[in-house]
Amino acid sequence: MRELVITNEGPPRRPRLDELELAHLRLITTLAGECPNRIVGNADRFDLMNRAAHLTAVFAAVTAYARAAVADTAEALPIILRDETPSLDGAADDVVDAFLNAQDRMRDLAAALEE
Repeated sequence: MRELVITNEGPPRRPRLDELELAHLRLITTLAGECPNRIVGNADRFDLMNRAAHLTAVFAAVTAYARAAVADTAEALPIILRDETPSLDGAADDVVDAFLNAQDRMRDLAAALEE
């Protein structure tokens, strides 16, 4: 927790946030605004699409924060810190693709049942 700087000149000022703290604030703000839609009863293809969109936003926010954390830490190290965050993109894509593939199968099932 940061301490307020108190001087005799005017009101107390808060210290400025550094880049990682700003990235953390963006992460928390994004996650707070990304509430998942509730699935009532059996999920349909629209539920799957909504969850895929939700997870895409969550993974993007987490990945951006992880990249900022790696960059911030790397600047303070006397050694090289490997940036493994690109692997997060592939993992996120795999998870979202599973939802989208299931959505496609649900659409195909609905079309087959209509025939």
